[in-house]
Amino acid sequence: MKNLVLIVGVPRSGTTWLWSLLDSHPETVGITIEHIHPDISSRNIKGNLVRCETGCFVTDSIEFAEHRLTQVSMRNPGKFLVEKSPTHMIVMGKILKAMPEVMVLHIVRDPRAVINSMLATEFYSSVNVDDSIKQYEDHMKPFLPFVDHKNVYTLKYEELLYDPNFIIENLCEIIGLDPGHTNKMITENFGKSKIQKPGIFRRGEACSYKKELKPEQIKYIENRLGFYIDKWEYR
Repeated sequence: MKNLVLIVGVPRSGTTWLWSLLDSHPETVGITIEHIHPDISSRNIKGNLVRCETGCFVTDSIEFAEHRLTQVSMRNPGKFLVEKSPTHMIVMGKILKAMPEVMVLHIVRDPRAVINSMLATEFYSSVNVDDSIKQYEDHMKPFLPFVDHKNVYTLKYEELLYDPNFIIENLCEIIGLDPGHTNKMITENFGKSKIQKPGIFRRGEACSYKKELKPEQIKYIENRLGFYIDKWEYR
């Protein structure tokens, strides 16, 4: 599918934010679970959106998920479909083999900040440092062989945070969207989240982990995830 954009990244790396930004573009359709399974809702009883990931290529067969997405595409001619699921990193090899024209946006964030966000976020409240590190590795290790794939574009959370206009305009051009809607995309997502779930949106600085984690925790994370800190140039 030429018009399918998959957003991936380790949980707490900014995948939801990136999905929300692209969903605000008039030439896109933000995919939610209803598009794959109409009987499952992504909204709570108040009608608020509480999830945007589908995990469709993990929970369903790739053939079934592609069929459902093709139906969405037919109902929205000329639009790009934007789907976000961190778990798709785990099966990226199968996805790229089955759909050689798919575009993958991979967002990375300083691993120390990711671990800190997992520890500080309400729906990760029972997770300790070791469990968080395991989550990071469980997502990243299977995806590493495809980082340099021609269909994969990697961007940094911090660059999107500090210079959203430049990064979003660049993303629009890469995808094939009109970059003239950049201001609208930023305005609709500034300081808020479309996903109304406690803890999904944390107000903080990119390097808040330096204040919120203990020095010994930072050192431990650096020892365990040093390869990725160097890989993504966060030293």
